[in-house]
Amino acid sequence: MIMNLDIYTNYIHSSINKSRQDYKVLRYETEVAVIRMGSGTLVLIFIAMLLVSITGTNIC
Repeated sequence: MIMNLDIYTNYIHSSINKSRQDYKVLRYETEVAVIRMGSGTLVLIFIAMLLVSITGTNIC
C-alpha cells in the first residue's frame, strides 16, 4: 500500500511539473505571438483596408 502511495505521489509531482513546463512554453509562445501580432497588425489593417476598398462595404 505504501509503495503504491509513493508511486502515486511521484506521478502527481511529475504531472504537476509537466503542466508547469507546458504553461511556461505556452506563455512563451503567447508572448512571441503577441510580438508577431504587433508587427502583423499593420499588415492586417492594410489587408482590411484593401478588402474594404475592393468590396466597397464597411466592416464595422
